[in-house]
Order: sequence, then C-alpha cells, then structure tokens
Amino acid sequence: MKKSHVVVIRFERDNKANALSRQVKYKLTEAARSSENDFETSAIVLMGRDDLFSLGRDLKDPSLADIEQLGLAERRKAIQVGPRLTKAFEEVEPVTICAIEGWCVGGGVALAATRIAAMPPVQVRMVKQGINAFANTLNHATTAMDSDQLALAFSSKDREEGIAVFLECRHP
Repeated sequence: MKKSHVVVIRFERDNKANALSRQVKYKLTEAARSSENDFETSAIVLMGRDDLFSLGRDLKDPSLADIEQLGLAERRKAIQVGPRLTKAFEEVEPVTICAIEGWCVGGGVALAATRIAAMPPVQVRMVKQGINAFANTLNHATTAMDSDQLALAFSSKDREEGIAVFLECRHP
C-alpha cells in the first residue's frame, strides 16, 4: 500500500506465530527490490501483525520438506532465502522503518537488525546504548533517552513522513 511517498509493507499470516515461510520471504524480498527504480518513494514501513511482528522461520512450512530431495546447488539457493531478504532491505535507498509491535524473534529480529547494521557507526552505538539502558533503567527514563536519540539519529523529512503513515495505519 502506498501513501504519498511512503510504502507500507505489511505481512500477516494466518498462523499463530506470524512465521516467515519461504514464500513470505520471497514476497518480502520482491517488495523491497521493487523500490529500486521507484524514485518517488522516500520511506518504507515494514509491519507485521498488531499483536506481534514475527516469531521467525515457519517450522511447519511444507516447502521445507522437499529440501532433502533437491540437488546441492538448489539446496544452497534454498537456504539463502533469509539472507537474501535481509540484504534486499539493507540495500534499499528509502528510509526503512520496522514497525515492531509485540514479539519479534529469530528472522524478525534479523530483518529489523539489517537496518541497524546499515546505519553509520554513531547511530549503531546510540541504538546499543538505548538497548543496554532499557535493560537497566525504569521505563520513563528510557523513554526520554530514546526520544532524544531518535531525534538526533533520524531527524529528516522522510522519517517524519514514514512515522506519520505508520501511525495512520496502526490500529489503536
């Protein structure tokens, strides 16, 4: 769904874990790569379900059962689906916001961390400080520090537009 200069990519599975099957990974990779020649998009908001982002790889994915019968080259390609997905989001030009609501485990974390890894070292250090502080302080102190760090690290028109669209799409 595209709103102004922001593309919202939402994945919602019918399973309990909002798990990432191979098919979902292919579709998310394709969605990320579709922005390569889109010069109008300035931000991408990646959203899972309202109650959780994702609990990682779909362990009940029927396409995993046939991997044993594939040849070596096909198996190599099959196991690279996740890394290709994270690389696709790492390489996109628009600002990417992973709107994580609820649990985020495994492949969901890898997908979100891709954007952190693509940041300049100062921003990565700020994110790490925020995570460490969150584990050791009260919520209100962490929220204040988080707000300051986000203002410093992500102050741009693209970010503001992306956040506005995320808040508009978010269910209360």
